[in-house]
Amino acid sequence: MATSGLITTAFTQEAGFRTTSVVARMLRVLRAANMAAMGVPGRGKSEGNATAYHYACLLLGFAGDQPSDAADAAATALPFEWQRSEPYSKTPRILGNLQKVLESIITGTWETTEKLEETTFCAPSLLILLNLASVQIMWPDAKGYLALTEYYGPAPGLEHEYKFPGVRKQTVVMDRMLLLAASLWRDNKPLAIASAQTVHPTSREAKDHG
Repeated sequence: MATSGLITTAFTQEAGFRTTSVVARMLRVLRAANMAAMGVPGRGKSEGNATAYHYACLLLGFAGDQPSDAADAAATALPFEWQRSEPYSKTPRILGNLQKVLESIITGTWETTEKLEETTFCAPSLLILLNLASVQIMWPDAKGYLALTEYYGPAPGLEHEYKFPGVRKQTVVMDRMLLLAASLWRDNKPLAIASAQTVHPTSREAKDHG
């Protein structure tokens, strides 16, 4: 079982931060919102049952304008629903809202609309633009090239409100971050998703797609 300290250190290193302060602050805010494992402190560590939901919240929390906005960012994006795909598809790759999709990727159990071979199912990256109420799931093929982009946003007919609507920030959560979450959740047992050297759109292309 991953401790809070291990989760903090692992995501700090993967995100490229110099210190653990950013992720630690994010986890404190998420914990207060019941979006991270509570745990029982002891000897500088905190044992907690971090679920796939908790990891999904942490991943989306990186889109907050500040570490203290992690819970707001996660709460905003979790209920997003599939809207469209490029190339065109009638249905999303994995059924459910964004929370369900991320949990499915982390746990390796999903209800899919495609016949996918496990060896070709590679972890995607996320492009999060909260000011536009949009999350893009960018799926690579087995060779690492961008093969499918799925767009998630608020359900039709629902008003979208975000604490910082004027913040024009795009956050890319790389595929290796999802792989890290899956690895920690599975206690380093073999993963159900693969890694690929994903080729991403440039920043300008990403903005055009938004």
